[in-house]
Amino acid sequence: MQRKTIFIAIILVVIFAVLLFMYFSGASKTKTENTNSVPANSTAVSSWKTYTADGEFSIKYPDTWTINPDLYEIVPEDNTLTIALVGETLDSGKVDAFQFVLTKYENPNAMSCNDWLEEYIATTIDEMVGQGGISRQDAEEVIRAQLTPVDNIQINGNTACRTPNIRGEYPEIESYYFSNARQILNVQFPHPTFDEGALTEANYNIAHQMLESLTLEND
Repeated sequence: MQRKTIFIAIILVVIFAVLLFMYFSGASKTKTENTNSVPANSTAVSSWKTYTADGEFSIKYPDTWTINPDLYEIVPEDNTLTIALVGETLDSGKVDAFQFVLTKYENPNAMSCNDWLEEYIATTIDEMVGQGGISRQDAEEVIRAQLTPVDNIQINGNTACRTPNIRGEYPEIESYYFSNARQILNVQFPHPTFDEGALTEANYNIAHQMLESLTLEND
C-alpha cells in the first residue's frame, strides 16, 4: 500500500513538472512572437513613399508595398486604389498578400460620412429588394449590420465613420469612411481576398500607420 502511494505521488509530481514546462515554453514562445512583430516607428514612417491623388488625398506607404499590384488578373476599378504587400504565389493559387484598399464615391452634396452612409444604406436596400429574392426586412438587417457606423473617430485631424467588421469573425476587416470635399473615401484593410499567411500583427500595425498618415485635401 505504501509503495502504491509513493508511486502515485511520483506520477503526480511528473505530471506537474510537465505542465510547468508546457506553460513556460508557451509564455516564452508568445514573448518571442511579440518581439518579432515590431511595428514600424515614426522615424520609419517619415522615410516611406508618398502617394498623392491631386486635389483629393495623400498617403504614405513602405517601399516594400506596391501600388495596384497585378493580383488574380483583376483590373482595379477607376475609383479604387490598392496598396499591397505582395508575397509568393502559393500552390493553391492564392497570392500571399495584405491589401490596403481605398475606394472613392461621389458625394455631390458634401454630406458628412454619417449622412452619406444613411443615404447609401437606403439606396442599397432598395436595389436589393428590387432585384428580388429577399424581403425588405431581411435586406435592412443585412445592409445595416454591415454599414451602420459603430462610432466616429478622429484620424489625423479628420472625422471617420468606422463601420463594423464585415466578416464578424477573425481576421478582422477594418473599414473607415471619410467625407472629403465632394467625395467619400473608404479605407478598408485587409481586403477580403487576403491570404491568411499575410495576416501578421506587424502588417496590421503598418496598415494602421498608413491610415494615420492619410491626409485629405478638402476644398
